[in-house]
Amino acid sequence: MERWVEQVPGDFLFAVKASRYLTHMKRLREIADAVARFWEPLEPLRRGRRLGPVLWQLPENFHRDDDLLAAALGELYLLTEHGASLAIGDDKRRSRRLAPADRGLALTTRGLRLPEQRLEGLRTRQCPLPDAWPFERKDAARPRSWWDELACRRMPAAPFHSGGLGESMVLLHGFTNDWQAWRPVLPSLEQHYAVFAPTLPGHFGAAPWEEETPLSISAIADRVERQLDTHGIAEAHFVGNSLGGWLSLELALRGRATSVTCLCPAGGWEPGSAEERAAYRYFWRTTRLALPLSRPLFPLLASQRWLRAVAMRDMVVHPARMEPSLALSTMKAAANCGVARQMLATSRKENLFGELGDIECRVTIATADGDRICKSPAYFSKLRRRLPDAEWIRLEGMGHLPMSDDPDQVAEVIRSGARVVQRG
Repeated sequence: MERWVEQVPGDFLFAVKASRYLTHMKRLREIADAVARFWEPLEPLRRGRRLGPVLWQLPENFHRDDDLLAAALGELYLLTEHGASLAIGDDKRRSRRLAPADRGLALTTRGLRLPEQRLEGLRTRQCPLPDAWPFERKDAARPRSWWDELACRRMPAAPFHSGGLGESMVLLHGFTNDWQAWRPVLPSLEQHYAVFAPTLPGHFGAAPWEEETPLSISAIADRVERQLDTHGIAEAHFVGNSLGGWLSLELALRGRATSVTCLCPAGGWEPGSAEERAAYRYFWRTTRLALPLSRPLFPLLASQRWLRAVAMRDMVVHPARMEPSLALSTMKAAANCGVARQMLATSRKENLFGELGDIECRVTIATADGDRICKSPAYFSKLRRRLPDAEWIRLEGMGHLPMSDDPDQVAEVIRSGARVVQRG
């Protein structure tokens, strides 16, 4: 398929029909793994932005089941930026092509119509492409009704994002977040790199963590490596924020990194230090108290600028610059992180981050003067001790999620670290 992308004109799009295994044999039941296998060979078309409409045609004896269809649509998140066609039964004349003019996703063939509120979360959710859904309303970033959005609050984003062309670049988000934390810098980075941004294992939207498997940084890195292997990424420029920063260093030790850029990395404190205890207390208060109590108000907190400033004050310096949809996804990801309590319990019992070995690739570490979680140089003392050759950069006027405070400057910091390696 990569040759197909190279051979067709620049405005050419491929139309794809979904596998009959999904629609006729599985009949849309328990299709998560099968959907992933369906999309995998189409990755060159998506990455090259040549994937057009995808047709999901159900058998004519498919009986109405609104709950089943709504659940299946939650798995079909990779529809493409150009829309999708859905034909139900043999009445193809009445199936509709979703277009930007459509106000919602209404499936009307053979009398089937899903309730509007059941699909609100699908319409406002970001798919694994840098653009929003093709049929998203202009005001979709601002929930139509905070109560309607509340009904869909557990709808996760896709488990990863990929896009762009060039050398491979892997973006790893922080603890209790998801890949959408990188949305502000994706357009800039994808002009130069083939970006892969997964949601970390056990986090909201990714595969759940197996209860029988001990949780550790090394175990998380093992699963990230499997994701990289699945997507054919042997080596890449790694960029990590918070927990993702330490994971990027861990993967560099395993020989997977061409360069590493850490943005406000976690784990840089000394074991048993006051900084380690302060970080633990912050995330304990957030996951056990603040998030559960405020969960019903997430859409309202995200949609109102002054409330967003209060809700996101620990994450960013300029909450007004953060898109409401991104603020909402950040809160939902934190509230529904499946490994939050387990990781906090593990860090309470043992040194979760451990020590670092010798890293041979170029390392850039950027700290932020407005970071309310890693507040002082003492939070990075271990990194300074173990990485004497790393380049240190101070980000002015930014917080723990600097990507939202100043996307252009953060993207330039990331590109600069990678460019030096390329030139060398």
